[in-house]
Amino acid sequence: MGEELFPELPEEKEIIIDFDINGRYGEEYAPMQENVQPVFRPILVHDEPYLTNRFIVEFPEEFDIESHLVQSVSSIGIKDKKWKKISIKFLETIVQNPISMQLMKLIEWTDNPLNDDKHITVKIKFLDPVGVELTSWIIDFKDFDINFSEINYGSTELMMHEIILQPIRCRIIN
Repeated sequence: MGEELFPELPEEKEIIIDFDINGRYGEEYAPMQENVQPVFRPILVHDEPYLTNRFIVEFPEEFDIESHLVQSVSSIGIKDKKWKKISIKFLETIVQNPISMQLMKLIEWTDNPLNDDKHITVKIKFLDPVGVELTSWIIDFKDFDINFSEINYGSTELMMHEIILQPIRCRIIN
């Protein structure tokens, strides 16, 4: 019985990684001082903060605007009892039905005299880590501006279009 069934494990060593103020770590950077406090507030285990990249924007189906082409939405705010303008930026892609054509449908819709008394409703859904809807902003608007992407032979940037909404009403629902 030369070998033991449970050989003695090597002594455990405590590993400490120090981070400096800029989040760098390792011996080549000065370790944090003991009196320096973390810059974030811990949250309870059952709480999870919303992340700004977990959202879906839904336009009415008649405009065929695909939500995955939305790249960003400006903050929603109110000033002097009036809703501030909201910017939504879209990525143009090489497909059968580009987003620029869908934005043109919005323009054509507003040009139709039958729609003079109507508004358009957009829904911005905030999602949890697995895609379940948490809360949503419902934005009603009629007036908007569209800025189609700049084109430039000297640039390799992505083509982005922007719609700027002037909300009539905004509300948040659970």
